[in-house]
Amino acid sequence: MEFPMRVPSAQLQKFIVTAISFKITLASKWLLNFLDWS
Repeated sequence: MEFPMRVPSAQLQKFIVTAISFKITLASKWLLNFLDWS
């Protein structure tokens, strides 16, 4: 009997990638605003 370990790990990877890209997007927006102000 083997458990389908790939499904949760794939969902976790997708979640991690989404979170990282979201953080990068926020950081780049903040950086652009910061450079725009100075």
